[in-house]
Amino acid sequence: MFLLLSGFLLCRILLFELERRGGKVNPLMLYVARYIRLTPAYIAIIGFYMTWFPHIGSGPIWNERIGLEKERCQDSWWLNILYINNYFGTDKLCMFQSWYLSVDSQLFFVAPFVVYVLYKWKHLGLRLLCFLVVLTAVIPFLSTYVEHLDPTLMIYPSELSDLARNSFYINSYIKTHMRASAYIIGLLAGYLVHVIQKKHIRLSHRLVQTIWLCAVFIGTGSMYSVTRFYIAPYTNFESSLYAGFHKLGWNLSVGWLVIAITTGHANWLQKTLSSRVFAPISRLTYCAYLSNGIVELYHSASIRYPTYMGFRILRRKFDNKTVRCNPGGTTKTTNEMESGEQNP
Repeated sequence: MFLLLSGFLLCRILLFELERRGGKVNPLMLYVARYIRLTPAYIAIIGFYMTWFPHIGSGPIWNERIGLEKERCQDSWWLNILYINNYFGTDKLCMFQSWYLSVDSQLFFVAPFVVYVLYKWKHLGLRLLCFLVVLTAVIPFLSTYVEHLDPTLMIYPSELSDLARNSFYINSYIKTHMRASAYIIGLLAGYLVHVIQKKHIRLSHRLVQTIWLCAVFIGTGSMYSVTRFYIAPYTNFESSLYAGFHKLGWNLSVGWLVIAITTGHANWLQKTLSSRVFAPISRLTYCAYLSNGIVELYHSASIRYPTYMGFRILRRKFDNKTVRCNPGGTTKTTNEMESGEQNP
């Protein structure tokens, strides 16, 4: 979903800027601005992993887990800040969630050229986008089929105990070519919204209802069809089919949700998701995402006895989700203060 939103926002903003500037936008400035915006907080969190993190907790497996994270970050931190750690040095992955930044950055590097084609040659650009939508579904299908991969990251303890040693995770889950579908559909959604708003197009009530029905059906099916792989043996073809097309179905459903909300075809849902209540939280999401691994690793490495899911554990997990915003807010505030001192 987040990759889709990234593609959507880039397409919307870039199309607006291209029209405002007569088709003249410097891609290099886009890349530099993005790097400056993302990297300082990223470096701060990586530095925390390499220095303070091993000293803030304890437990039977603390040194084994957190010490290993420290070593990995010391060995591969430079791959993180070059945003290529999802393809290089994956056996020493620093920050298990950092793959997303690399995927997003790599797609961001290519996307301006696709958007420029959309701006300059609309029909060619649409054909290109449609081709990329199909291609980004076919690639995971073929890759899964040829390499006999799992349909998705299976949620078993043995699979999740150390993601950097999980073959599926480092060879498929974090790769850009396996994740690009969401971003491409985000670009397509951004272009459609741009056209709808520019030409003041209003979709008929019946058409909107039909699309909503299809989106809910396809999205729900894409989400819950994974249960099939937990309850019975499956073939390589079934695994490949799911890997290739469940993301396509889910992303098309979310893409419609974004289009409907931004063009006034979502009624109460539009009012709810557009509420100003979400504004303060939205400003913390990036730093909360960066610090998420700290909270997760802290609790898993400091555990001293087996736990079983119940209301108490569920409440604790909810509290943990809230706690993530605290280091996220601290990181954001610190970096903004430093930026303010450098750029008064």
